[in-house]
Amino acid sequence: MLSLALHRLILPVVAMTLVVVASNILVQYPFEPFGLGDYLTWGAFTYPVAFLVTDLTNRRYGPRVARQWVVAGFVIAVILLGLKTDANH
Repeated sequence: MLSLALHRLILPVVAMTLVVVASNILVQYPFEPFGLGDYLTWGAFTYPVAFLVTDLTNRRYGPRVARQWVVAGFVIAVILLGLKTDANH
């Protein structure tokens, strides 16, 4: 029973991890169309996806579970980015 629950919740954790990692990578690249490169980066377009992941997880599993799994995805993403930073130095 527990493994089935974990299997269902792996998607929100992976989705949030990918969104946070993508946000941190894409924020390095200016959004050049329409001359907005000084004001906007590609990373800004990932934030609505983070909201969508959180909202859909909340609707499916409830606020308590959604909060736990979204935080888990965020923590995993921060760890991965920390490892990437250490590898670059």
